[in-house]
Amino acid sequence: MDPTPEIKKEEELHDVEVTKEQFKTLYFQYATPDSGWGEANWHSTFEKQEGEKYFFMKSANPEAVMCISTGQKENRIYFLTEDALDSFYDFPGKDD
Repeated sequence: MDPTPEIKKEEELHDVEVTKEQFKTLYFQYATPDSGWGEANWHSTFEKQEGEKYFFMKSANPEAVMCISTGQKENRIYFLTEDALDSFYDFPGKDD
């Protein structure tokens, strides 16, 4: 069985729940050498998790960068463009 989830058209811009095996496959599929996502991070962050849920949101933009959100027994892979990533921590009213 292919561990990569089949994402239906209507699910493309929504979180899709995946198995831990599928999440791992997606993690390494979208990780880049300079992203910080690698074998050591996978092992220290995800390998020993039990009872967690895993979600994936397919990117509409092929240039987007993989981001991961963890907490409350949920782990999500989602994507942000470089511009969105640069302004991710900007707050309304922040001076440029």
